[in-house]
Amino acid sequence: WAERTSLLGDLAIQASLIGPDGYMQTTTTGYTGAPLYLGDREHFQAQADVRADELFISKPVVGRASGKLSIQLSRHLRQPDGSFGGVIVASIDPGFVEQFHHSMKLGDNSAITVRGLDGVIRAFHGFSNPNFDKKTVPKVLSDALARAPEGYVWGSGAIDGINRLVFYRVVAGYPLLVTISETESH
Repeated sequence: WAERTSLLGDLAIQASLIGPDGYMQTTTTGYTGAPLYLGDREHFQAQADVRADELFISKPVVGRASGKLSIQLSRHLRQPDGSFGGVIVASIDPGFVEQFHHSMKLGDNSAITVRGLDGVIRAFHGFSNPNFDKKTVPKVLSDALARAPEGYVWGSGAIDGINRLVFYRVVAGYPLLVTISETESH
């Protein structure tokens, strides 16, 4: 199973299979400790009672098997009879945003965020540490989103006092919003 996770690329920290009882059945981290219960985790609970086959994207959490900060991407599994068969999870390093930021060669005080449409930031680079539990989208951005799924706005510098031109786009097919912010002085 571990060999197959190379298909996930360099951003994947691990892939795991959680049984319908909430216990991890297998993982690519080589975890060998006591049976690990994950049934209380948001990425498991979000899939346990769903009818539709939808991807769940968590806020960043510290993985119990990997011990690393990661974003959990989960989907539910069905038994042949249609009953709940567990959850498959890919744990992604939120540091991918920093790599992308550097590859774009953005200016000083520029920023990139990936947040859910629920307002929770999943990954970021360029700002001071945001509150990952905060479920709000800045008003200027939410107003713009009400008009169009992509565009730009001027950010007022509410986080750090620096005005930025903020380009935004809702990721088609996923409940995610990506913003790239560049300072007006760049």
